[in-house]
This record gives sequence, structure tokens and C-alpha cells, in this order.
Amino acid sequence: MTDAIRHLQNSYKTGASGDSGKRGGNRIRTDFLIPCLKHCKLYRRGTGAFSSSALMSWADAMEHVITDDVKIEILTAPDLDFKTQAILRRIQDPIERQDILRIKANTILLQVLGIQLKPENMEYRQALLSWMLANDILEIKFAFLRDF
Repeated sequence: MTDAIRHLQNSYKTGASGDSGKRGGNRIRTDFLIPCLKHCKLYRRGTGAFSSSALMSWADAMEHVITDDVKIEILTAPDLDFKTQAILRRIQDPIERQDILRIKANTILLQVLGIQLKPENMEYRQALLSWMLANDILEIKFAFLRDF
């Protein structure tokens, strides 16, 4: 186990923090999510909603995800934003999927650099999301509530 992961275990197990105990989304992102993504081979997450804006939070770890064959699995509710829905529909068509793989193969690291420099840029996020889905790096599964 790497020192970075060992530190995360100890920090979150004991509740210790370097920020006066302050909790919040940014601390979790910087102290937990990004270090985990930078060191993982498989990342699984359940979430109530998913959109390409998640890539903004992952930007600092994207180079590792792309170059080190990391697999990301997301379990989420089926209510996605329209742009993510459109990307998922395109990925289902084998011809579209091959086009995405062919076109993006030479530019994906540039997209990663772009998202690291400007994570809010929708064009970078959509291109990266399409490429990750087409290459089976990112897998999104949907959970539906059932009445019992």
C-alpha cells in the first residue's frame, strides 16, 4: 500500500484533518477523491446523479486514469443531463463508437491537458467523456427503484 493511500486511511478513519476539522465537498475532493483516483486501478462509485461535470473534479487525476488503464464504474440514477444522455446514445452505435475511437486516439492526451488547464470547458469534458466511454474506461450503470 502506498504512503498516500495509507495516509488517507488513517486520516478518514480517525477523522483527522489538516483543515481544522472542516468538512465539505472541496476537502473531500482534494483530500480523498483526487489522491484515490491518482493511485487506483479500479474506482467504483454510487451516486444519485452523474454528468460530465464530474470530470472537472477528476481533472487532476485524468492523466493517470488515461495512461495507466484505470477503470471507473459509476452506479447512478437514470436522470442524466441531456449532453451526457446524447453521448451515451452515440456510444451505443458501433459505427459512432469506432469514429470516436479513431478520431480521439491521437488527441486524448491533449484533451486531458485541456481539462487540467480548463476543467470548466464543456468541449474538453464532452470529448473526454465520449472517449472514456468508447474505450470502456468509464462504465455507467443505472439503478432503478422498485416498489415493494
